[in-house]
Amino acid sequence: MRFNAVTVALLCVAIITFCSVAFVNSVVTVPYMDEIFHIPQAQRYCQLDFTWDDKITTLPGLYLVTLATLEPLSYFLDMKGVCTTASLRYVNCVFALGTAVCAQSILRLVNRREGAFVAFTMLAVVLFPLNYFSGLLYYTDAGSTCFVLLCYLLSLRRQHIASAAAGVIAILFRQSNVLWVAFTAANCVNAYLSTRVKLDIARRYPLTRRTRSGASSAVNGTHPATMAKHSTVQLTSFVRVLLRHPVEIIRVFYMYVAVGVGFLAFVVGNGGIVVGDKSNHAASLHVSQLLYYVLFTGALCAPTLLQAVVNHAMAEKAPLLTVRNLLVFGALTMGCAAVLYHFNVEHEFLLADNRHFTFYIWKRIIGHETWRYVLTPVYALGILSVWITLRPQGAVFRTVFLAVVAAVVIPQRLLEFRYFIVPYIMFRLHLQPGPADMRVTDPFRLVAPILLELAICSAINVLSLYAFLFLPFSWGGSDDVQRFMW
Repeated sequence: MRFNAVTVALLCVAIITFCSVAFVNSVVTVPYMDEIFHIPQAQRYCQLDFTWDDKITTLPGLYLVTLATLEPLSYFLDMKGVCTTASLRYVNCVFALGTAVCAQSILRLVNRREGAFVAFTMLAVVLFPLNYFSGLLYYTDAGSTCFVLLCYLLSLRRQHIASAAAGVIAILFRQSNVLWVAFTAANCVNAYLSTRVKLDIARRYPLTRRTRSGASSAVNGTHPATMAKHSTVQLTSFVRVLLRHPVEIIRVFYMYVAVGVGFLAFVVGNGGIVVGDKSNHAASLHVSQLLYYVLFTGALCAPTLLQAVVNHAMAEKAPLLTVRNLLVFGALTMGCAAVLYHFNVEHEFLLADNRHFTFYIWKRIIGHETWRYVLTPVYALGILSVWITLRPQGAVFRTVFLAVVAAVVIPQRLLEFRYFIVPYIMFRLHLQPGPADMRVTDPFRLVAPILLELAICSAINVLSLYAFLFLPFSWGGSDDVQRFMW
């Protein structure tokens, strides 16, 4: 039997995830952290007892999928008490493999590449530290990520009813996933209207005369094909076409509209997005979260991001150090400083819980009075890098993506890197090493930065897992074992 690179990578994901969860189960035998809420709730569902713990603020998607996954085993394998702490954690292995399958399929459709590039990028996505670590405990993150990617993948394959159904399941894992369903719907509309948008641009910038050599020229001296590359032109034409065909769009993509209407009905009936205890989940205007997201993203995929920025700049034959670029960089740096000064929120839980790595990152780096502003040029570079590398996806995609990321992270008062998992993965899947028509003469140069990225993520995973399992500590006045974690 012959295995290709992607098949081997998927097998690696299955083995690494299973062994990691087994390792955690051998050391941490009782529910830990938020598992003290999720595991008892899942066990009640396994007993068909649907009473609800008000401390849980998400919908019951995790428990319903767990019930559908584990309960059949109790019949086929004659197992009793199948919903144990250990077996519930193993459910994440299914989610991790599902995420890997969706990721490699999305990479093929978006990047139009095969082989080692897809295999190593998929591994880097699935094994990036937050996604890897969140899959070791019975949390909502692994399942939430899996179904968001499934929703997006099915939309790329134009299976929109199935995509909307996957979106509903994603929302049942985490309510904020409705924004990723909206992101999916917006990209479907963008693809559907793409031909009409190009025609609208051609009408706005018509070819009016031909030179003696036969070459066409435009009224304003700029060819329509050139104008179509400008973000403002793309966005305005998209909005113009969209406003001319609203009924048609609703008719074609009614399934996503139905999901949105259903979610609005839930919010009205529930009195808000959060279920259960709403006291610690009040929304805020925490604009600094966007800067932390950019820093987080740039740090974890730095080798690949740097390669992409350089390749895009070389393809466009545009120097990076120009007066215009320096002015933009300076303005962005000052804007980042203003955001940190006016829109920085320090949640009371952040410095009250030294179990999370975020506690130390905040206290010693991004929340430190001095380092907070020293990092502003880094934030500005991160913003520019994300903006440049998303250019091949088009202005509409780039605008919708950044708007959805902002809507996901800004309302969160608490800085918790788990909120960045889906935004990071979505960005990483669309991060191309260069323009779509870039010629690759040396395949190793294409995957070398990805291998370095994968090595960095793997090292962080090993250190994080070691700290979690083998560096326990206790708080004064309590005998409970505490552990370091993301």
